[in-house]
Parts: sequence; structure tokens; C-alpha cells
Amino acid sequence: MFTFWICLFVIFIAIEVATINLVSVWFSIGSLVSAWFSILTNDIKIQLLAFIITSIISFIIINPLLKRKHYKLQKLTTINKTVGKIGTVVKDIKQKEAGVVLIERKRFKAISEHEIKKGHKIKVLFITKGQLMVEEISLKKGKK
Repeated sequence: MFTFWICLFVIFIAIEVATINLVSVWFSIGSLVSAWFSILTNDIKIQLLAFIITSIISFIIINPLLKRKHYKLQKLTTINKTVGKIGTVVKDIKQKEAGVVLIERKRFKAISEHEIKKGHKIKVLFITKGQLMVEEISLKKGKK
């Protein structure tokens, strides 16, 4: 049975590499544990139980970690889409101190070379250290 569990491990790893979504990582861990149990006992019920329990525990432990990582990646993707966008300051941006801006109903930390007061319009220039570098824009009459 050792060979069976190792083959199953390789299959789950292959699926993992092909999908890149971490859909079978817990099963690969369960397969490895079951392979170890197959060395200790020939009882297939114990090996299968080890596979199921280990897979469930792996899922319970790993899934929340993946959600946090996914949230951070989603946040990075969202912040990258803000370059060039127009927003409004909702917390004063002071020199050498981050403020908060609202862009498309989302809040971001922002910095600027100059002080910008709450309510003023800004344009995002670039991203630095996870914060938006912004500049104040003045909306002239007749222009949007």
C-alpha cells in the first residue's frame, strides 16, 4: 500500500501544480501521512482513516491562511488599478504623514509631497510602499 499512497501523493501534487489554486494540497498531505501509516500497519481502514483525518485537519489549518493570502493579493491588485484615477481626500494628507483617500468607493492610504486637506480632489501618480502617491488637482469651471 505504500506505493499506492505515494502514487496518490504524486497525482495530487500534479493536480496542484496544474491548477495553482491549492485545491488538493490537503489531500497530498493526507497521502503522505497514509504512506507512513502503511509502513506501520497493513490495515487499510487505519490508513484510510489517517488519510481522511489528516486531509480534514490540513484543510482546516491551511484554508484560513490561503484566504488571508488571497485577500492580500486582491488588495494589491485593487491598489494597482488606482494609478491615474481621481479621488477625494477623506483624511488630511500631511507632509511626511499618510492620509486617506476615497477612490471608486474604496479607501486607501495616501501620501503627497504637499499637504492636502479633506474634501480636495486628488490624482494617483504611482504606488510606493503600499501607499498611493497623489497630487492635488484643481477642477476648473467648465471642465470635468
